[in-house]
Amino acid sequence: MRFRIQSASALFVFAALTAASLASLTPPAFATNSGGPQVGPFTPAFMKDGETKISVAGLHINANKYWSCVPFVKAVSTIHLSGDGWRWWDNAKGQYDRGNAPKEGSVLVFKRKKGLKHGHVALVREVVDKRTVRLDHANWGTGSQKGKIDLGVIAKDVSKKNDWSAVRVWYSPINDLGSTAYPVYGFVYPR
Repeated sequence: MRFRIQSASALFVFAALTAASLASLTPPAFATNSGGPQVGPFTPAFMKDGETKISVAGLHINANKYWSCVPFVKAVSTIHLSGDGWRWWDNAKGQYDRGNAPKEGSVLVFKRKKGLKHGHVALVREVVDKRTVRLDHANWGTGSQKGKIDLGVIAKDVSKKNDWSAVRVWYSPINDLGSTAYPVYGFVYPR
């Protein structure tokens, strides 16, 4: 069967409809899904109701907003602590259980280091295996990555004792795990 366009206007309409269909498949610029296919109970859903929103852990949040890690984790988890990311470990004492084994819904707390002066926190979306988790977090990176949300990204335990004291985290701009091993305190568990 041959397909033939009768006029230039019909060709224009066809091209416009094709472009609109393809544009609707593109995720918003401020939310990235990196580190492989999305699995687990918190699959993001992109909605069209004015502002770009994403659904994480059953909550709808504005993906166009500049997010730092602490407000993002507070918005999408049941763990509510205050202070810079690195302070969450000590601030959790007496309020939440802590440990070095990942659990879905826990918060991974990063220590301070050069380039991470406020530490970092990230929500554990899924435990893939004993040395791999998927994280939801915000503001991981520099330049164009600052303030962005990353959903379902891989983090790997690279500690020598297999105790989650150091991790490498998926970095969207290079589409791979970063080369830096970040020191972490461990996991804060929801009640």
